[in-house]
Amino acid sequence: MLSHWPSAIKVFNWTATLYKGSIHYDAPMLYAFGFLGLFTIGGLTGLFLSALGIDVHVTDTYFVVAHFHYIMVGGAVMGYLGGNAFLVAQNFRTPLSRGLGTPGRAHRIHRIQSHLLPAVHPRLHGHAAPLLRLQPHA
Repeated sequence: MLSHWPSAIKVFNWTATLYKGSIHYDAPMLYAFGFLGLFTIGGLTGLFLSALGIDVHVTDTYFVVAHFHYIMVGGAVMGYLGGNAFLVAQNFRTPLSRGLGTPGRAHRIHRIQSHLLPAVHPRLHGHAAPLLRLQPHA
């Protein structure tokens, strides 16, 4: 429960840094926007997990798995891909093509959403989706 305040402040700081700035919508910045969006969605699902009344019902379900992956994929993978796009442009002294960067980023975010959103959405509407529970050997 205590981790959502620093994370919210970080997202606000990252967004406020862009305010009145000279933003270039190159491939690394598009990955940064994707990172902010996925990390924010993961943070909003984390608010549900911090409430005891909801956490009791979603514990050991795909909702928790989706929350973890929104945070980790949003934080790690999108940051890695954005940094990789930036460093490739620096090393080869040419920016990556916007024509390739925009559809590539949109495709990755669409794939992440299509895998994780079905784990979050039904659980919020009361459908049970427990994880597989293995029976112990006798």
